[in-house]
Amino acid sequence: MGIKFYPFLIICLFLSVISCSLNKSLRKDQLSKLPSPKDDYYPGVDSTVVKNANEIADRMFVDYDRRNQSSAYHNSAKTSFQIADSIWNCHKHKTYPDSILLKLFLSWQRGRDNDSKQNDNSIPGRMIRPNESSLHILHQAEKDANQAKLINPFDLDIRSLLINIYSRMGEISGNLNFYTKAIEELKNLLQVDKSNPYIYERLAECYFALQDWENCYQCFDKAEQVLLIVAKFKNSKNNPSSASVDTARWVYYLQGKGEAQAKLYDSALAITYLTRAKQMTHSASNAQQLQNYLNWIEWDGGNLKASELRDEAQHVEQAGEYKKAHSKYLQLLGILTTQQAKNEIDWKVASIDFNHLSEKLEAIERMFQVIQSIQKSGNSHELNDVYLQDYAAMCYSIGVDYYNKHNYRFAYIYINQAAQFEWEHRGDCYLQLAMLSEVNPHESIQFCQKALAYSKQLSDESQNKIQKMLTVSFIRLGEFDLAQNYYQKFLNSKSSPNN
Repeated sequence: MGIKFYPFLIICLFLSVISCSLNKSLRKDQLSKLPSPKDDYYPGVDSTVVKNANEIADRMFVDYDRRNQSSAYHNSAKTSFQIADSIWNCHKHKTYPDSILLKLFLSWQRGRDNDSKQNDNSIPGRMIRPNESSLHILHQAEKDANQAKLINPFDLDIRSLLINIYSRMGEISGNLNFYTKAIEELKNLLQVDKSNPYIYERLAECYFALQDWENCYQCFDKAEQVLLIVAKFKNSKNNPSSASVDTARWVYYLQGKGEAQAKLYDSALAITYLTRAKQMTHSASNAQQLQNYLNWIEWDGGNLKASELRDEAQHVEQAGEYKKAHSKYLQLLGILTTQQAKNEIDWKVASIDFNHLSEKLEAIERMFQVIQSIQKSGNSHELNDVYLQDYAAMCYSIGVDYYNKHNYRFAYIYINQAAQFEWEHRGDCYLQLAMLSEVNPHESIQFCQKALAYSKQLSDESQNKIQKMLTVSFIRLGEFDLAQNYYQKFLNSKSSPNN
């Protein structure tokens, strides 16, 4: 039965193909018999209707040939944009070496004209920087896209491509005028489509680049509104919180609103939007990014100008301009509102004073105030241990400086202060104090024994020195058995393979 079925099926398919071909041919013949109206004369149509319809059609359509001509320019612009975009992104993310990107550019240039020497749009092969080659291609894409728009001004895809071209040109060149051009095109799109949140999103991004924070916020807010309203029509329950909403885009709009409000120095609104975005995001990395931003806003209790000035000072410090950074940090201290923020900046100032400006005594006094502040408040903070470690290290360093200058009283005081804290060189502090106390065997023994309690911090050489000092101190006190014990330990350590 199956064998008999196949010939029947083949015959049916054959007849179907013939039928389709005849139908196409018939439709073609029928269409070919339709007259082409001439001189605005359309048989069977009232002249008033023709006139009114033509006036409207002129604002909506172009003829077939012009559409094809526009499409050719459009496709050329699209290809050029894709190549320029690839070159730029590969360069920015270091995906490929610049030599490979140059080959891609030259390949595009040869494609524009086989004889690049006669092509006005060609550029010398010496150009190897990806940003320049990308911009050159984008300029050509802009020309082609504008030509396509001129021929067919009703193609919205061409306008969308122009927006992408201008935005990328603005990013690569840093010329803000390109963002202004993108905004003009986006506003033109809004004249025909106010239901697309992506248009408002792109507007917000352009205003962000222009640092026009109020318009940036308004556009992100409008994008969110449109996103939720359109979602209602996609869901039978009329609930914008359902799965019909693009959550990732919603989070992005909330984040944009929060960042814009931060730039407008409204910390309360910024925190509200960013917190909501963090609660909604499904991305762990994005949640962490949002938390970092919230931490930045709340660093000095929402004092955003202080957060900005701290960023400036840190940037200058990282550039090695320590005097300028020192001045900015002092300026920052004058506008801070929370004690935690003041402690951090005092620590920054003290560190620069101590390590770069040779103002060690001023630094140690400032750090002493910080230590007193955290001890008095009793509040825990992630930097508190850092402050203690640095303060103890400063005290120890000053003490050693005085010791080397034979100012033993000052050395004893500062090293003793350093020994008051649990820190990574507390054992060395006790060793130095033992050496300073050699004239007093009792004191020296106490410090030696305290140093041995931190033996893991001490080098073998330091431990040998302690054993030797204990031996000498106990001999002076007439404790010969104890002296013999430590002397034997000293001898054993000296004979150890590690020494």
